[in-house]
Amino acid sequence: MGYLKDMFKDGKENFAVDPSVVFTAAIKAAADLRFQVLSADPSSGLLTVRSPKAEKRWDGSLSVVIMPTPSGSSVAIHGVVNSGGVIESAMTAGFFPTAQGIAEGAMGVAQTKFLGQLRKCVQQATPKKSAPPTGAPVSVQPPAPAGSPVSAPPPMQTSGSASSDPYADLEKLGALLERNLITPQEFEAKKAEILRRM
Repeated sequence: MGYLKDMFKDGKENFAVDPSVVFTAAIKAAADLRFQVLSADPSSGLLTVRSPKAEKRWDGSLSVVIMPTPSGSSVAIHGVVNSGGVIESAMTAGFFPTAQGIAEGAMGVAQTKFLGQLRKCVQQATPKKSAPPTGAPVSVQPPAPAGSPVSAPPPMQTSGSASSDPYADLEKLGALLERNLITPQEFEAKKAEILRRM
């Protein structure tokens, strides 16, 4: 089971998207794999699914925990194998797969399949940055001469600007965060500034 743990990074995966996107993608991944959704709570980021492939000591259940991180989301997928409380003989344990070993293997395969499908679903749900069509003219600015000032992008509208609707500003700010054009820290700082104006 060690190679699965190494491959699976101790049951965790990070995504550079909002937890709500990952949660929706996890529901879709479960449906794609024909896993039964036992419970789904978007507010806590907890999803429980059951694989159609259960074993004697594993009922097929996996818990998927989706948590926000500064860079997006972290996903942890866990399952529990019942040891059965039986000490198996050296003959069985030494030469034949044990019921617990088979269950751990099935659970590891289910975790890996779910994670692979989750990656695909998150990728499908994430908007792609569009490139200009082939053959279309592309404007390229020549580099600024050495020593000349470099212009910065225009700042977002603030309290002294034309926009006096803080709700519209918050919506625009949320859209920038969703498109990963600003960091969560920049979002929080700007949100606090807008809220102070209200």
